[in-house]
Amino acid sequence: MRVERRDHRKRADLERRVAQWISGAPSVVGEVPPYIASPEAGRRILKRLALRGLIRRVNWGWVARSALVCPALLKRVDPEES
Repeated sequence: MRVERRDHRKRADLERRVAQWISGAPSVVGEVPPYIASPEAGRRILKRLALRGLIRRVNWGWVARSALVCPALLKRVDPEES
């Protein structure tokens, strides 16, 4: 049996914290502060967010796109009503 070494909950929490941090940044940011994530992990998360189209790379840093800053409101639909 294979043992999973990754802690998916910690990874998801770290990605959520980085996304919240960059969406609240007032301007272009260079890298993730060390109190949120290590520099190496922060770079990997920023690249992953950029691949998803949530942030973009500018000349000297990163900036959040509108999809991350103003997420769409979702309406809950009950399948039994339709």
